[in-house]
Amino acid sequence: MSPKNLLTVWVKEKHNGLRLDQFLVETVSKLTRPMSQAFILDGRVTIDTEKVIRPSMKVKPGMAVHFSTKDAFSVKVKEKSVISQKTAPNVIADTAAFLILNKPAGIAMHPVGASRYPTVTEWLSTSYPQLLGIGEDEKRPGMVHRLDKDTSGLVIIAKTNRSFKALKKLFQERNIEKTYKALVYGNLTEGSGLINFPIGRVKGGEKRATPAGKRQFAGELREASTEYSLDTRYTGYDFLSVKPKTGRTHQIRVHLSALGHPIVGDRLYRFKEHRHDALKPPYHLLHAMALRFSFSGKNYRYEAPLPDYFRDTLKMLDAEAGRGYDWSA
Repeated sequence: MSPKNLLTVWVKEKHNGLRLDQFLVETVSKLTRPMSQAFILDGRVTIDTEKVIRPSMKVKPGMAVHFSTKDAFSVKVKEKSVISQKTAPNVIADTAAFLILNKPAGIAMHPVGASRYPTVTEWLSTSYPQLLGIGEDEKRPGMVHRLDKDTSGLVIIAKTNRSFKALKKLFQERNIEKTYKALVYGNLTEGSGLINFPIGRVKGGEKRATPAGKRQFAGELREASTEYSLDTRYTGYDFLSVKPKTGRTHQIRVHLSALGHPIVGDRLYRFKEHRHDALKPPYHLLHAMALRFSFSGKNYRYEAPLPDYFRDTLKMLDAEAGRGYDWSA
């Protein structure tokens, strides 16, 4: 097929298991089911580099379907991503083995139930469709770890199944150092410390995780460890550096709340008396600032600046304290 007359459509997760003829109808404008079947039988369609003549063939995420438009009609891909420039992740690094993304708050990592939030999976399906099918779960292409929807910062996306397994092993063996920045309510008694409360899910609360001894648990308790240190003290708030040693769901949020210092803006783990806090950030103030790890014989370190709303909050607190700080860096 001549590249000039070739249309390429990538199979996304939502298309998984569709018949090839149905997939073309759903993704190519002006194409009917009978026309789709006729073009396939006529040899106009290839998947990756192989010609396909079975309309009933099932497609899988990550497949590149090439469709010859010669002597047919003017066609184009129907789909358009709903990910806006504001919610799109920023690519910090793009290597042969992995991507490093700076994920904005407000975008989920992957689809959950009937949620309509934009997701990193959706963005990948448009920006890096070749990654669909990488990893163990087609809804989480290349994702070896995750951030909560309203947590901003760095995430690693594997670009091959080989790197997915290697990076996942690094996380499992705790050989990837993650550093977060958090603004919490109140002033901690100790300027640094290690929190070792085990974490479990609350009975009747599918997503809520709570430290041991606080509530009745529906499932098993899991070991969890979080290191913290004070960066800046304000009146009524502390700005912290936090390093999770394990990777439990909501771990940092749960552990800091267990100390009596929930993260500012956290709507799930904040205390009742803080519901009318004057700061009112649009998202909770937790940011995955830095990643450091060794991979294939090389050392890597990546950093992502605090989002604007986080820096603006710190600037306001600095101004109230009568001190200046350059948060533009």
